[in-house]
Amino acid sequence: MKHLLVIANLHHASPRIPALLAYLAEHDWRATVVTPPLGAEAESVLGLPDGFLERVEIAVAPYRGDIFWFWRKVLGVLGFSSQSSYTEQIKERVGTGKRGTVDRLMLAYQTLFAIPDTEWPWRRSALRMAHTLIAERRFDAILSSSPFPTVHCVASRLKRRHGIPWVADLRDLWSQNHNYPFPEARRRLDRWLEVRTLRSADLLTTISLPLADRLESLHGNRVAVVRNGYQPRSSALPETLPERFTISYTGTIYAGKQNPDRILAALRHLFESGQMDRSRVALNFYGRHDSALQETIAKMGLAEVVRQHGMLPRAETRQRQRCSHLLLFLQWEDPDEQGIFPLKLYEYLDAGRPILATGATGSDEIKDMLAETCAGTTALTSSDIEQALLAAYRSFLADGTVPYHGIPQAIDHYSYSGCALQLANHLAQISPPAGQP
Repeated sequence: MKHLLVIANLHHASPRIPALLAYLAEHDWRATVVTPPLGAEAESVLGLPDGFLERVEIAVAPYRGDIFWFWRKVLGVLGFSSQSSYTEQIKERVGTGKRGTVDRLMLAYQTLFAIPDTEWPWRRSALRMAHTLIAERRFDAILSSSPFPTVHCVASRLKRRHGIPWVADLRDLWSQNHNYPFPEARRRLDRWLEVRTLRSADLLTTISLPLADRLESLHGNRVAVVRNGYQPRSSALPETLPERFTISYTGTIYAGKQNPDRILAALRHLFESGQMDRSRVALNFYGRHDSALQETIAKMGLAEVVRQHGMLPRAETRQRQRCSHLLLFLQWEDPDEQGIFPLKLYEYLDAGRPILATGATGSDEIKDMLAETCAGTTALTSSDIEQALLAAYRSFLADGTVPYHGIPQAIDHYSYSGCALQLANHLAQISPPAGQP
């Protein structure tokens, strides 16, 4: 059995890192995770795999909190509630006209003081805990996993001091992040810090080929892909499909990055042309309420067909996926930001229902994934979407369902079990054989 020291904030690295570590145990790797306190309800709140805390050792490195801890204390004294977003509460109190000012002040504060991120106060505690663990036992490799680059800063210090092989896992990129919020001067600083921090890593990993290409452009060819995945559902029992032809989308819609308008336009045209009966169709969105989407729904006259149901617990969301005739996946619209794979795509693979990936210029990776697994299809234009919807709808009218041709063996490759095998192989390549110093 080999031993892996993991530096990660499990509040933010879930579900990827807990799932990978749980399955790494099947490949003779025992993980010890240095993380901030998890809380009493960690297994349910963070979605940790069943039995995770029995297979993986947790080493808590306590700290007072991120760079906002002092301001949270002050706001608590002033009567703000910790049960909801402090930023939103401040916006409510200052009024509509000053909400933009609140956002600008928050961004300015983080630009100046969140270097490399808001979690940097945890670094000293994490280093102290990691040094103690390394003094007590031998570790064959170190794995640090963002979000929050502070974990890589900690791992870099450990690599330089102890010489243990190190894998830096960037689920989200650092200075090249597609949602990078800071001014260009701050990006240059982050790029310099990223190169300086990661240059001692033996391997960088990320979740897709386009993101790996971007990392290679900055760090050279020591980059590998270890994808996100899905945890197989606990029950394989078939779900009862609804009487209406039901299409479901689960998760957040990112404004300017994903476009639901095409499928709405396709539905409206199919209703107006009489090819589909609106009384027999339902398009459901499960996730954070989107006011722009609601306006479009109303403008297109689709309120009785298309509904937003709000946020649901993960288990209930996955049940709604399995109770749908068709699962909608909105591809990333920006051609300069390829390789963005929301977790819902992997959950969709596990749901056992056909996937319809719409929009954008089309991602070769997503297209190839759906072709390899036979789990769905891509439709880039409104016309393509209409044809795909109409074919599925006609199958529904004929048989009460939409045929699903997913190949279980190919889909299993994208489970966290398959991803953990990839990670184990990479760890084996950079670490010495068991028993050797």
